[in-house]
Amino acid sequence: MYSRAENQNNTKSEKTNKIMAQHYLCLHCKDSSYIETLIQSLKSSLEKESDDHDVFGAYVAMEMRNLKTTDAQTKLRGEIRDCISRIVHEDLVNRLNDGLKMDTVSREKKKDNWELIN
Repeated sequence: MYSRAENQNNTKSEKTNKIMAQHYLCLHCKDSSYIETLIQSLKSSLEKESDDHDVFGAYVAMEMRNLKTTDAQTKLRGEIRDCISRIVHEDLVNRLNDGLKMDTVSREKKKDNWELIN
């Protein structure tokens, strides 16, 4: 298993490679402002400190790479997406419910205040 520092370096290298691949064709153009923007983008992505989410993402990626078949990788990817979708939905419902509760409390307080005034 990789150490945290190795995972951070691997993640940074993967980010750099991804950005470079996305902009490969434009690197050969003569538009220096585009190249400067690309360099700044690379610097900012490399300078960003990894947080727990980055570390966990690197762990998930490592585990997926260790699976022997693409079917297993596809199944795991689907399971992860399903879990994320379920939790995001639950979180949204909870926040909406909390918002409705707060709105009801606010209306009741306004009603109480109005009755005190009259």
